[in-house]
Amino acid sequence: MAISRRVLIQRLRALQLSGVLEISNALRPQLCALLAAADSSVETNVSHVAPPAPSAPSYSTPDSRPGSWEASRTESAKLAVEERRAEERHPVEHNQTSTTPYPEDIPYPWEVKRTRKPGITSMNAPKKTPPPLEVLVPHEDLSYLAEMSDRHEALRLLHEKVARCTRCLELVANRSQTVLGVGNPYAELMFLGEAPGRDEDKQGVPFVGRAGKLLSDMIEKGMRISRAEESYICNILRCRPPGNRNPLPIEALNCRYFLDTQISIIRPKFICCLGACASQFLLNETTTISRMRLREYEYRGAKVVCTYHPAYLLRNPSQKKAAWEDLQFLMKLMGIEPRASS
Repeated sequence: MAISRRVLIQRLRALQLSGVLEISNALRPQLCALLAAADSSVETNVSHVAPPAPSAPSYSTPDSRPGSWEASRTESAKLAVEERRAEERHPVEHNQTSTTPYPEDIPYPWEVKRTRKPGITSMNAPKKTPPPLEVLVPHEDLSYLAEMSDRHEALRLLHEKVARCTRCLELVANRSQTVLGVGNPYAELMFLGEAPGRDEDKQGVPFVGRAGKLLSDMIEKGMRISRAEESYICNILRCRPPGNRNPLPIEALNCRYFLDTQISIIRPKFICCLGACASQFLLNETTTISRMRLREYEYRGAKVVCTYHPAYLLRNPSQKKAAWEDLQFLMKLMGIEPRASS
């Protein structure tokens, strides 16, 4: 008759549950021999190391001798550990025994560590919001447009690409048409606004409302240059946001490639950002527009200056004097002789 380690430990557990908490010293060496034989995956003939007859083993209860309770607790703990190890090393199905050890070169299923994603410390921890799909999808390569000799044709092809853009679903649902830009693509000066408004969305041209008229006065009466022939005007976005709100960072990011392509085609020497939104998005700044004024920046080889948006000047006429100072600063960089007063 052969006995496996698992069966042996099951029988010892049955004795423990029946109230026997300590095994006599005479029986303990024989049990240890059986466990060692089971560990080496060799079935031991019980007749060779069989325990004494039922009358021979002497089991004692916790009260049989002083200090036996502590000893029995130690023995019980060891027994539980041995049983757990036996179950791990010899997994068997119900009502079956197995003496074949688990392969040493294969990790136990219960030892395989299940790793969690970095930063997740609990199953109930909030999941990190994945980036929008439009950010993961790269833009079509439009670098060839900047190499075309005809800038008008290059802008026409870019406008076709922009008109088919559907990256910002909210803007696509709200727009009537896309607004690329207006002016002379060979001009040295570019004005950069925020986004098309209601009038611009209807006509497809940036700065055509009251703010557009004020911008025309700033260019033609203040700087004494032609808006149509000596400047080019565009926006951070090419679609009108709902309610004329400010562009969202994700929207500016989606449209940034079109803006950079536009700048690469026109190759302006000077860029004037109109308002805090255009200034911060283009230059990747968080400084207020009041602190960005009267300073020279650089972007893609062009000198950049910042001033207030014409719509803001319509609401705050007192800031027109500061805007005129900004235009004088720009004219000085361009080599245009500024007038004494506006």
